[in-house]
Amino acid sequence: MKDHVMSKLFLLFLIVLTSFSLATDLYAADSAGQYYAQGVDSANKGDYEKAISLLQRALELSPDDSDAINFELGRLYYITDDCGMADKHLSAFNSASDDENLKHYADGLMDTCGEISSDKSQHIDILTGLQYDTNVLVEPTNPIDKAGQKSDAKAVIYLTAGTEVFDVDGISLTADYSLYQSLHYRLNDYNMQHHQIKPVINFDLSDSFMPSVGYSYEFTRLEYDNYSSVHNVFANVVVPGSEGRSTEFNYEWRNKRYSDSDLYPANTERDGYRQTFGARYNIFTEEAAYGLFVKTAWDKARKNYWSNHMYGGGADLSYRIEDNLNLSVTTMLENRRFDENFPTASHTREDNLFGLSAELTYMLNDMFTLTFANALTVNNSNLDDFTYKRNLTSLFISMGVL
Repeated sequence: MKDHVMSKLFLLFLIVLTSFSLATDLYAADSAGQYYAQGVDSANKGDYEKAISLLQRALELSPDDSDAINFELGRLYYITDDCGMADKHLSAFNSASDDENLKHYADGLMDTCGEISSDKSQHIDILTGLQYDTNVLVEPTNPIDKAGQKSDAKAVIYLTAGTEVFDVDGISLTADYSLYQSLHYRLNDYNMQHHQIKPVINFDLSDSFMPSVGYSYEFTRLEYDNYSSVHNVFANVVVPGSEGRSTEFNYEWRNKRYSDSDLYPANTERDGYRQTFGARYNIFTEEAAYGLFVKTAWDKARKNYWSNHMYGGGADLSYRIEDNLNLSVTTMLENRRFDENFPTASHTREDNLFGLSAELTYMLNDMFTLTFANALTVNNSNLDDFTYKRNLTSLFISMGVL
């Protein structure tokens, strides 16, 4: 009990520290570095119009130290097929830079700009590859499977498509759809098909306060059986700080409905809802992005021995090793306490989950990306049936079709 209270106090301290950092940042002066970092972050998220606006502001504030800004602007104008502006900024970069590799890359962009026309208000991306899983689980971060090592290889295809429906006076609506399909080598009962539809409204009305709200519907099948359907409502607020820093607060409400099957004959016992509150603190530099996050969730199920309270936190890092090579690392810790004893159990279930993942991404060209990833999940439960270790190794190639 004492450890439980101390853990909660520690999380409360992290949230207070995050809020203090936010308050400090709100009173700090804007800088070119801040706008550059936020521009790169917007570009990584696919919001090219916003990224260009932020980078142009950075260039106005720092015209004499502009190599990185001009290169990023030239690259974004190339992506959006504005060849005149791409040539202007990439030529400025080439005139000032001593990096022969990047200058050669910039020359290639200028030479090929306009050859492939694209409308970046829409996108279609396809990811496909192979994975080896040492312990096949349906919900590894919220384990429902009892212990029993089941290793297998699988092929995966993941398709995402989206469009910007409108963007008027700083208010935009985007709509996205995703399809995930896995095909196992041996464990065919775990072949998963997952669909998600997600419209989001973004309010870009102020440089100091950027909220968004959205809804998603998710539907999952395992082989030939329905597994779950989820209605999800969420809200997020981003508050930019100074020197490439920002703080995010988010809320999510999920209404979950499960289906019984031969694999999970009592799955409907977990019908219910989940509420999640979270906070995240970001730091962006020219080469890297750092994040610290905390969250807490209440999961209410039809049978109380599936109801639980979770709290946790973690950190992530994304580091650009070279212009076309990026390393991402994420680690997290979660504690989950259940409300009632499981049938035949003499005490209430408590899980402590640790996750560590690393991902190395290499951009082959403007269309193709190669990714190697490894994710470790360890769940220690006071009920032996739910203690497990899982290692998932992945090799993917992704392609931007549109």
